Amino acid sequence: MNAIEYEQFSTAAPAARRLPGVADLKNLTPRTLIYGYDVDRNDFHVYLGADGLIHVVRYSSRAVGSDMGLIFSHSFGETGGVSAPSDYVPNKRAYPASCDAEFCHVLRSFGANISFTDFDEAANARRLEKYKGFAGLVFSDELDAVSLETTLSADPAFPPELTARSVHSTRLALQAVLELRVPFMRMEKGPVFVVKTAAEAVLARARELMVEMATSPAVDPDSTSDLVKELFTPEGAFGVDIIMERPGAGDVLIEAQAPDNVVFASNPDWSVYRNEAEDAFWIDGISGLFRGRPFVAARSKNNLVQIRFSEFGLQERFIPDALAHCRMPLIPA
Repeated sequence: MNAIEYEQFSTAAPAARRLPGVADLKNLTPRTLIYGYDVDRNDFHVYLGADGLIHVVRYSSRAVGSDMGLIFSHSFGETGGVSAPSDYVPNKRAYPASCDAEFCHVLRSFGANISFTDFDEAANARRLEKYKGFAGLVFSDELDAVSLETTLSADPAFPPELTARSVHSTRLALQAVLELRVPFMRMEKGPVFVVKTAAEAVLARARELMVEMATSPAVDPDSTSDLVKELFTPEGAFGVDIIMERPGAGDVLIEAQAPDNVVFASNPDWSVYRNEAEDAFWIDGISGLFRGRPFVAARSKNNLVQIRFSEFGLQERFIPDALAHCRMPLIPA
C-alpha cells in the first residue's frame, strides 16, 4: 500500500463482527434456545422472550428462602447482549433435550462449540411444566440478585481493627439475611447474593451488626481458644487440641479433640445434657454464655468435641438451633 492507503487503513474503524441473534432465526416463537449449567453448577438459560429479544440468564436454583432461585446475571437484546458466539454456551454442559435445534445449528455455523450432557427427554418435560413452556427460569426483577460485600467493605463505619474485610463482610451479610429471612445464595467460598428488592433492608441490618461486631468482646482472636479452655476441667484443658475453627454467619464452629479423661467443667449457670442411648454418637453436652454470648458444646463417644459459639447477632434461638444443627438428641440432666 502507498502512504495514502496506509493512512486510510490506520484511521478506519474495524468492521463490526456480526453476532448470531434474532435475525438468524426463522422460528420467532418464545422458547428456550440453550439450557445448561456452568462450572459452579449454576443454571445457564438462553431464551427468546415474548419481547422478541434473546435473553441470557445465569442463576441458582439452590437459593435459600426462594422457591425459584436467584439471578446472578442477565443480558438481552437482538443478539442477547453478548460479545461473542461462545457467550451463548454454558462453560460446562448443556442439556440437549432442552436446547433448540435451530439455534444450535446457528451457533455451530458461527464456530461455537456446545458440550452436551446425556439426552433426557423426560427431564425436559418436567422443566417445561415447571417453567411454563421454558426449560429454565426467565428474568424477573423480583429474583434479580446482588452481592453486598463490596458495599459493606467500603462502608466508612467498618471497624478498622477488623482487617479481614472480605471475610467479615460476608459474615455480616449472611447473618443479616438469616435474621431477615431474605432469599440468598452463597457459592462456595464466594460472596453472599441477596434478592435485590431486599438489599437496602439487608444493608441496614448488616450495618447494625457491624457496630455490634466492633464492640463485642467475643470477636477476638483469642476468644475461641479461651472458650475451649473454660469448657473443660483445668487438669484436662491442656490436652484439648483445636483441629478446626470455621467462622459462619454471626457464629463460629469449633472442633477439638480431647483426651479420654477430659470432662466438661462444672458451672452452675450452664445447662448440662446427657444422652444414654446405646447407639448415640453425641454422649453429653453443655450450653450457656461465654463473654455474654451463647454457646453449645457436644462431646462424642470418641471424644470429638463440637462447639458452636455466637459472636454477634440475634441470640433468642441460637441455642435451640445449634442443638438441632449438631444433631444432639440430648435430654437436660
